[in-house]
Amino acid sequence: MGGSASDIERILHGGAFTPTQATTFAVHLKALKGVANRGAFVKVAAQKSTTEADALFCIYTAALMNQIHQKTPIARIVMLRDFPICVAKDGTIIVALQWDYAAWTSGAASLLTTCKSSPRKLVKARMCLSVFPEKFPRVCARNWKSAG
Repeated sequence: MGGSASDIERILHGGAFTPTQATTFAVHLKALKGVANRGAFVKVAAQKSTTEADALFCIYTAALMNQIHQKTPIARIVMLRDFPICVAKDGTIIVALQWDYAAWTSGAASLLTTCKSSPRKLVKARMCLSVFPEKFPRVCARNWKSAG
């Protein structure tokens, strides 16, 4: 999958991921067969995850990427700063975002601006709306095409 030995060691023994969480993260990334640059996500997860919340973000994002990949084949993962972005085989930019982490902030606005200025043809946000989907912020709905 492209993760270095030191990154894997950090995930396994760094304290943010439990053994079960590390395994779950690896299983979801392994299921992304043929997706390039999974190692960049592993590297950021290893180097930036310091709490269980960080680990859960990585796990849920990888799980959502896996779900997306089953319907919309993903070509590669690119990192926008420390945030993983999917590029589908048709060139679509897909943001896999677990709803529990969604908030309209200046960072979210910056992400939208960066994605929309890309030469890619379309930006989709795939969100897992597990909690209160009816509360999805109107500003997000106006600015993102929900893919799920």
